[in-house]
Amino acid sequence: MVFPGYLCYTEKMGSFGGTEQLQTVRKEGNVMWRIMVIDDEARQCRGLRNILLKEFQGEVEVWAFTTAAEALDFFREKGADIIITDICMPEMDGLQLLEAVEKEGSGVKVILLTGYAEFEYARKALTLGAMDYLLKPLNPDRMHAVLEKAFQEISEERVLAGQKESMQRQLDIALPVYMEQQLNQWVYGRLSAADRHEIEEIIACGRPGHVVVTRLRGFQDWGRKAEKELLEDTKYRIKWWMKELLQREYHSISFFSYVLPETFVTVITEKRTGANAVKLLERSVPAESFPVFSGGV
Repeated sequence: MVFPGYLCYTEKMGSFGGTEQLQTVRKEGNVMWRIMVIDDEARQCRGLRNILLKEFQGEVEVWAFTTAAEALDFFREKGADIIITDICMPEMDGLQLLEAVEKEGSGVKVILLTGYAEFEYARKALTLGAMDYLLKPLNPDRMHAVLEKAFQEISEERVLAGQKESMQRQLDIALPVYMEQQLNQWVYGRLSAADRHEIEEIIACGRPGHVVVTRLRGFQDWGRKAEKELLEDTKYRIKWWMKELLQREYHSISFFSYVLPETFVTVITEKRTGANAVKLLERSVPAESFPVFSGGV
């Protein structure tokens, strides 16, 4: 069966751990589907590999193995998109292999091969994380449908993963800016009750504490010349340095003032009675990795 829009070629490869390997490549844009076949019956293993090659006309990568242990070693080193494995095998069976690859957290799609005698066994195995199963002897139409389903699921998961990563990048940029705005409003009593409650969940209010105001001389001029990414990274590291300095004895939250130029504000509350913030701060030394501002700290 030929699919329009795909470029493909077939190439005979050498061996992997004594297992004959035939590699084919499928391109859907930049996507290549990587399939591992595991069956302790060498003849059936070769037969399934040949069926895949015929059905998909050299549009996938295929590795064939006769032991689950050997396949697992390969998977941990090279990875795969889809694993098609027999259930009943000596030493390590298909379900043990399924459990092992699930622990890797790779999202690989596992398809189980089973005879009619293990049919109910295979259905129960779906609850362990297998995507689907194929009955022996194989029905080419059923196999093709299951693999196309796997390709579709993988494609959708990759799109969602890309969207999630993009959203996380946007959140990483937006959240610190949002929190800085909220904290500036908080210290001047301008927050709504709901927003104030959000801030008070972060820091333990109602306990003895302090407001520490730090002047960063030269920071404003330096910030005008610095690239935005460097400026935001430096602000983040200064806030994190203060948090690490205080965290053993205090709850703390820090932000840069929007009202007072070059002013860094830290609100702290005691974790234990008798903590001395003044002495702790007097002994502190700013991290050497911070940029040097014209006036210093």
